[in-house]
Amino acid sequence: WLEGMTEDQVRELMEDGEDMAQTNDAFNSKTSVEMETDDKEGARKREDYQSEQQFPDEFELKHDELGQERLARYRSLKSFRESNWDPRENLPESYAKLYQLEDFKSTQREVLDEHDQHVKFAANPLVPNGTYVKLVIGNVTAKEFSKVNGNNIITAVALLDHEQKASVCHFNIQMTSNCEPGEMPVKSKDVLIVRCGWRTWKSRPIFSEQNLNSHKHKYSKFLSPHVHMHATMFGPITFGQPPVMIYREILDDIDGTGAKRQQLVAVGSMASCDADSLIIKRKVLT
Repeated sequence: WLEGMTEDQVRELMEDGEDMAQTNDAFNSKTSVEMETDDKEGARKREDYQSEQQFPDEFELKHDELGQERLARYRSLKSFRESNWDPRENLPESYAKLYQLEDFKSTQREVLDEHDQHVKFAANPLVPNGTYVKLVIGNVTAKEFSKVNGNNIITAVALLDHEQKASVCHFNIQMTSNCEPGEMPVKSKDVLIVRCGWRTWKSRPIFSEQNLNSHKHKYSKFLSPHVHMHATMFGPITFGQPPVMIYREILDDIDGTGAKRQQLVAVGSMASCDADSLIIKRKVLT
């Protein structure tokens, strides 16, 4: 994800008054990589998935490889749950641009309570559902207006405090039944389309096993069926535990046009936004 952001872009995005949701887009952007459609690549991915299911986290060193070099980024842990691990160790400088809430649950409670009080004691009466309204937006430049497609429906929403900022989002998800790994497994860091509440963005989530009693979660190379998993990605802070739907683009070449369609791969809900949560990759040397 670092490849999608230059120092100049970071500086521009972090100027006073800039919408930090743009920072989320920059973090998630990367050199465009089309989804694997080649038969050989698909077969390799399925083989990799089967190997991971039979021998989870195991790997072998090649004869010309040194374990000291191959495992340079790994460390030995006596206890996965209790061993100390600094969540801010060896982070890239651009990671500091993400917004970190001191306590997501308490902040969410305060923000939602404040919103409820504002609705209850609003000076002006709120607009009832189903009412026809006309919105007039001022100070819009011609350049910005040219980006609006008049053929599409435009949604106007109000953001709660902090919801315009980018952070590390965690979702509780489960693979859908129509995406069993018979055709193409869903791998961590695949480009997926995330629909959370009313917002939609492309991201490269990493999957992990749920660990409710610890802030450490074990990295999972693939999205596994019939189990609840964690999906972690860069995204906008969102309160209220909205539902989430995750899609991937696949070729729909029935008519020979090479068109793409979206396939629903997982559903779930927002869990939290925490930039200090640890996703740890486990390796067993055989």
